[in-house]
Amino acid sequence: MPDIYASNGLIHAVDGILVPPPPALKGVSLLPSLFSTFSLALEKTGLGEELGHDDDDDFKQKEEGKKQQGGGEKEGKGGTLFAPTNRAFARLGPRLNAFLFNTERGKKYLKAILKYHFVPGQTVYSDAYYKAGGSDDNDDDHHRDGENEENGYNCPHNCPPMHYDLPTLLSEDARLGVDIKNWRGYTIMVVNGFNRPSVLDGPAEDGVIHVVSSVLIPPRRGTYGDEKEEEVVEMSVEELVARLEPYMKEEEEERPHSGDL
Repeated sequence: MPDIYASNGLIHAVDGILVPPPPALKGVSLLPSLFSTFSLALEKTGLGEELGHDDDDDFKQKEEGKKQQGGGEKEGKGGTLFAPTNRAFARLGPRLNAFLFNTERGKKYLKAILKYHFVPGQTVYSDAYYKAGGSDDNDDDHHRDGENEENGYNCPHNCPPMHYDLPTLLSEDARLGVDIKNWRGYTIMVVNGFNRPSVLDGPAEDGVIHVVSSVLIPPRRGTYGDEKEEEVVEMSVEELVARLEPYMKEEEEERPHSGDL
């Protein structure tokens, strides 16, 4: 029941109790029918622990600690997670999955793949963009008809086409190209030229989640922006290693990440 007028505002009646969303990785772990492979990969590589994903008991203790400290009013930096489904991993094929999940050598490449799905410090919705600490007018990471907003960008209707070049946890150079088009209430998001997320704008305490049906792999070094990446299906182990190795050499310098995801 919307728009109940009051002397000091509006009242909207809802048929359920509203609760804040959980952190992104916590929310993903609550949907094993969709993300059990992704959750397993986070556990095997240790990335979930590095990013602060807690089990149920630790999560409850953390929330209790926040309440005792005044409600947890700390401002987060946000982030964007492109969460691959179980089907996305299955599409890689049995040989590549066996390499990634069942060999010690493959574990580091699995971790690199996972990091490529996290964008720290930049929260990209289908109709809004927020960057930790605001954005610079000379920042080329995103653009809308050549203009940038200082603290972000919000467009409720009839948004012009948007393009974002987003650095990931893997490397500053291992970027995701995201294009968003809105037309009469319909929104299309395309990642790296071919991957269309099946679910957009999943709310999370520390950012936003978009569900992707193909695992995202960085483009070949030196080709970003020059050619459209093809969909990753049944890639060979050799091809995967060749794509990831240059970015992983950079990552050995351990650049710190800024963001909640």
